[in-house]
Amino acid sequence: MIDKLGAQYSTTTLRVSGSVVSARWPTLLFATVLLLCACATVPPQPERVVAKPTESRPVVAGVDDVITVRAMSVRLPAAAGWKKREVPMADGAVLIEIERALTIGNRVQIHVADYFGAPRLLPMELMMSGLGDAERLTNFLMVMAEAETKFPGQRQSQWVDMQREPQRRFRAACREKHELREERAGDGKLYLWQDWMLYCVDPVSHLPVQVDYAERFAAEGGTISPTFVADAAAFFDSIEFRAAELTARPTAEVSAALIQANTRLFSDVDQKDYPASLVFSLDPNIKEAMLPPVGRRLFLLKGTSPRDPSENAIAAYLTDERPFYTRFMRVPESIANSDKVFVGDLVIHRARLPKGHLGKGSGYAQFIFRIRVYPATEHEYRLEHVGIQWLK
Repeated sequence: MIDKLGAQYSTTTLRVSGSVVSARWPTLLFATVLLLCACATVPPQPERVVAKPTESRPVVAGVDDVITVRAMSVRLPAAAGWKKREVPMADGAVLIEIERALTIGNRVQIHVADYFGAPRLLPMELMMSGLGDAERLTNFLMVMAEAETKFPGQRQSQWVDMQREPQRRFRAACREKHELREERAGDGKLYLWQDWMLYCVDPVSHLPVQVDYAERFAAEGGTISPTFVADAAAFFDSIEFRAAELTARPTAEVSAALIQANTRLFSDVDQKDYPASLVFSLDPNIKEAMLPPVGRRLFLLKGTSPRDPSENAIAAYLTDERPFYTRFMRVPESIANSDKVFVGDLVIHRARLPKGHLGKGSGYAQFIFRIRVYPATEHEYRLEHVGIQWLK
């Protein structure tokens, strides 16, 4: 998997139903911003064929005024008049925007972002390289900080140290920030947004999520509503994670063989972690010595177009090279001699390699990875590199 994780986007304007989406949410645009930065140096790529599983999950669902993204759910304030819309972003990511007007002329907006409906986005590699939720949150905030530098109009920005309900009840790693930003309306009038943002790592899927609560008021003569602080705090405290539902699903630690990896992993050129594609099985009857030959056969499919539909799907997946961190594909029985062998992507941690790299050359038959398989969402699993061992 060579260093070729660029995206295929050629437009910077997001529109929904013919209207331009509010420019108020710059820090919610981390996926789009980072991709736009990539497009400054990487030309748009032709559309790629990406194999996807037949079972799809709902990206978001609004039920009884509850918005659900992955294992996180948040309840809307009881006030009437909320208008909801889903804003499609690059590569399948979705932003949920809920808005209502106040009698004093102000406007309240709530955003819930699901960037990771599209796990092949470039920043995902940094997200997944953390060895724990606290480190993943730190990586997430680093990416967000870079995104913020692309947008003007910030007047004040302050991190707030307090324990919200997601941290108290679910032990989620979270950070909260309060910002004051300018927005110039289409008629030239200047407005201010008071924006409270809560960044968390979902303790079930271990993926970052972000929600924010903000209010717009006129820069001249306007003021924030007297209930803003209480309303925003209550909104954040309504966040829940469905840990009991998902952690009951089985997890396993299994062996896996290498198919392909970022070339930087084969040397000590730097100390960064990089992605790889592995082949593995949850069936204890599949011997680990069987996996490296399957990995080599799969690698030979890369860049080809087999007639067999299942093999062609795997070939397209590997040729595309961008990692897909929260789903995996079944290996055709014609290759694995079993229907219980899978291909998945993950980040290889140098700290868990004896020499900090995989060495030069192939050598695929000489070692085996140890990986942990655990649920990321109701219909998705995620892989984590936990070690490496020599084959006996």
